[in-house]
Amino acid sequence: MVNETTIRSKLQEISEIEFYIVDIQISSNQTIKIFVDNYKGITIDECQKIHKHLISEFGQELDDYTIEVSSPGLTKNFKVWQQYKKAIGNEINIRTRTDEEYIGKIIEATETNVKIKTTKEEKEFSYKEIKKAKLILNF
Repeated sequence: MVNETTIRSKLQEISEIEFYIVDIQISSNQTIKIFVDNYKGITIDECQKIHKHLISEFGQELDDYTIEVSSPGLTKNFKVWQQYKKAIGNEINIRTRTDEEYIGKIIEATETNVKIKTTKEEKEFSYKEIKKAKLILNF
């Protein structure tokens, strides 16, 4: 059966591409969207290899599905700690579960916490405290 758990399991078998899973969405209209990234930036070729791997692993089980494999994009909210790590040195907007908002540069990211430097202080957040976090794009 195709579900998020089985997809994650099959994706973890891929060893020739370095990547992390950001999100998997399975919609009622038979569309599977898989968002992946790596610390260098995921390429189209790598997304295609991931797509082909899934097709070969699931076979006919995926015949009724449309599968999309892509990067999460720069404007989406962060979902996994690796996105914070990749963005070290960049500015981020964090909204906490208590609706406080902080803007600062990411100076550290671990599996459990992120630390930013605002104009006034260094502030550390557990990912559980964060409601939304988004990269601030400066051009």
